[in-house]
Amino acid sequence: MESLTDRIDTINRLVNEGTINEALEAARTLVRDNPGSAEAWFTLGKILWKLGRRAEATSAYRTAADIDPAGPAAIALAHAQDIADYFNPDLFNP
Repeated sequence: MESLTDRIDTINRLVNEGTINEALEAARTLVRDNPGSAEAWFTLGKILWKLGRRAEATSAYRTAADIDPAGPAAIALAHAQDIADYFNPDLFNP
């Protein structure tokens, strides 16, 4: 069986090759097999973000940050929340 790192490398390769839906399914399987892994959740979040599924990505980042508060998902979560909280009245009131 492949290690967690090998599986994440495979998922990243799939993303780089443009097979994002295959990468998403592999990331979902990775999370299912490793629910306590911040890396697995962060990987899923990155793919969801790339697909424009911001709410799902934020949720995955939050899970990863809960598991590892000092990990990269905490930064991604903060950025996702900043983007969601951004409001520019000039864009809505021409």
